[in-house]
Amino acid sequence: MRLRLLFFILWLFPIVSYGNQQESTISNISTVLFNAEVEREIPYDLQTASLFIQTENSDLLVATTSVNKKIVQALDILKSFSAVNIQENSRSTQIRYDSSGKQNGWIARGQLVLQSKDNVILSQAISALDGVLAIESITSSLSSTALSTVEDEMTKQVLDKMQHKALVIQQSLQAKSYQIIELNVFPPVEQNDFNPKVYSAAVKSRSVSYDAPEIYLSSPKTNIKVRIEARISLNN
Repeated sequence: MRLRLLFFILWLFPIVSYGNQQESTISNISTVLFNAEVEREIPYDLQTASLFIQTENSDLLVATTSVNKKIVQALDILKSFSAVNIQENSRSTQIRYDSSGKQNGWIARGQLVLQSKDNVILSQAISALDGVLAIESITSSLSSTALSTVEDEMTKQVLDKMQHKALVIQQSLQAKSYQIIELNVFPPVEQNDFNPKVYSAAVKSRSVSYDAPEIYLSSPKTNIKVRIEARISLNN
């Protein structure tokens, strides 16, 4: 009976000893999950303008010829603006119906989409097209080059902020050191409620009969945010 009791004690002891050691190790290590982010306001560097001409006529040829004439005239004017790129040059036609649902003519439409990094030159080009094309919309955005540059700079900033925050957590919790065990870097996102930005309703609704001598395009800005999620282990 004593031999069985001694064997039971010797068998149980290593388990109790290992359990205490594991519990001690766990108590000396803890993990903390936190976020770090940076935000910057930067100007849009790319301006895009959509202009159009639309004509209705009972004769399809007359309608399309009128549209083509205006587009050719616009393209000839734009030759003087080398800093303005033509992103789209399109034509379309659709059937026109009367109140009873019967076909009574055609609607011809031509569209040019202009783009430039120089908003002053683009303003001058749009002004020169007054009386030829109407403005449908004017928008602004970030070019891929500008966004790439901002992403690199802001990623470095948010990493520095993350390291500083990790050090503050370590010191506040009186830990001996910390180690990064997980790191997620999210791509930059715009914090505006709109993208791209429409300049103004007045400009957007401007018709070919609008007689203003010049159009001025402002330089709007956007807020870019880069965020990091980090998990660190604290060694006590």
